[in-house]
Amino acid sequence: MTPDEAAESATRHYVTNATGSDTFRLHVSELQSLTAGDALLVCSDGLHGVVRLGKMEELLVAGHSAEGRCRRLVLAAAERGGYDDISVVVINVES
Repeated sequence: MTPDEAAESATRHYVTNATGSDTFRLHVSELQSLTAGDALLVCSDGLHGVVRLGKMEELLVAGHSAEGRCRRLVLAAAERGGYDDISVVVINVES
C-alpha cells in the first residue's frame, strides 16, 4: 500500500501493531542501510496523521539528541491539534 492509498484506506484507523505489546513487530518495507548520523523514527498515527512527512524530516534533521527530536515531533503534532495519542520513538545511529 502506498502512503496515498494508506491515507485514504477505510481501515487506516485499525490497530494492527502496538509498541509495548508482547506481539510488537517492527516492519520495514524498504530495506536500507543506516549510517552514522541517521535516525530511525517509529511513531503512531498521532504524529504521522497530523504532521506531514516533509515536516517530520525537517524536525529530525534539525535535532541531534533522540530525546530532543522526540520532543520537537510531539510538540509539532500537539500544535496541530494532536487529536490522538502521540507516540514517538527515535533511534539515533551512532556507528
